[in-house]
Amino acid sequence: RGVPGVVVPDVIWELTTRRTLALEWVPGVKLTDTAGVAALGVERADLAARLVRAFLSQAIGAGFFHADLHQGNILLSDAGELVLVDFGIMGRLDRRARVYLAEILYGLITGNYRRVAEIHFEAGYVPPHHDIGAFATALRAVGEPIRGRNARDISVANLLDGLFAITRQFDMAVQPHLLLLQKTMVMVEGVALGLDPQVNMWEVAAPYVKGWIRDELGPEARAADGLMANLRLLGRLPGLAQRLVRQLPAESAAPPLPPLPPLPERRPARWAWLLLGAGLGAAAMGLALAG
Repeated sequence: RGVPGVVVPDVIWELTTRRTLALEWVPGVKLTDTAGVAALGVERADLAARLVRAFLSQAIGAGFFHADLHQGNILLSDAGELVLVDFGIMGRLDRRARVYLAEILYGLITGNYRRVAEIHFEAGYVPPHHDIGAFATALRAVGEPIRGRNARDISVANLLDGLFAITRQFDMAVQPHLLLLQKTMVMVEGVALGLDPQVNMWEVAAPYVKGWIRDELGPEARAADGLMANLRLLGRLPGLAQRLVRQLPAESAAPPLPPLPPLPERRPARWAWLLLGAGLGAAAMGLALAG
């Protein structure tokens, strides 16, 4: 929802259970029905671009995306709207992952492979003992040959092979949520390519990604994030203060001091008795001589 020309059927909650999702009936033709799609007279290039923007809006904008977007799960309504159905597989991305994803896509779109490499290290995707410059060079070797080219001129198999080679070379741990995202991106690209063989995925994605980064990572957004963080901290202060007060003694009273340990009974050392005996003996001899 929120993308012009893309709709999601309403949920019928009274018929929905933990195992069953009931949606309203939506008339339309599947994208696999090429004759039916052609009969509606909708511009196929617009459909392809609309589908890509809808996926980016879900994955980057909302962090909750349809992860099974093949042609059979996309209908074209009589009004020319794309209708997404069958939500059996959904993916989630937290805000941090979405920020990384947007910056990675933007870096690949603009050819800023150094920044893409830095993001991978910041996110912990690449172990810190690797060289960031070497990783940026490896990304450039994979990304530069496809940047700016139409999807029909790019071998997805070769691209994925290059990316997985980088994964192995730099000991990158498998990220399950990113694997689901990558699978869905390849699927969306295939559907878009079927609608418009001339589609350029980078050109379609660039305006949305740039706008999202401007809105979500610009000075105003950063200030808003800082304000929210401070408000959350202020909200926790009463509880912290109460816990601190419980640790303090009552007013005008002090906690009793722990009792001092008893002093050990010390016996006079042997040398002290010898010294005392020698002194008494010397005194007795002195008295005898004086007498």
